Amino acid sequence: MNTFKESIEIIQEMQEHFKKRPDATFKIILDMLKKALEILEKLGILEEWTKIMDEKYGKI
Repeated sequence: MNTFKESIEIIQEMQEHFKKRPDATFKIILDMLKKALEILEKLGILEEWTKIMDEKYGKI
């Protein structure tokens, strides 16, 4: 896990990268989302999380 300061630094680096290569940065974001979903699944809370998001934001 990253500290808050490290997370801010990572976000700033991603912002700089996005300015140079928006297409690659979009892929990085998608990969991060995929990894987050995998973690939720491993924790056994993906289904519950999906229900909450569907209720809050509607189904996609």
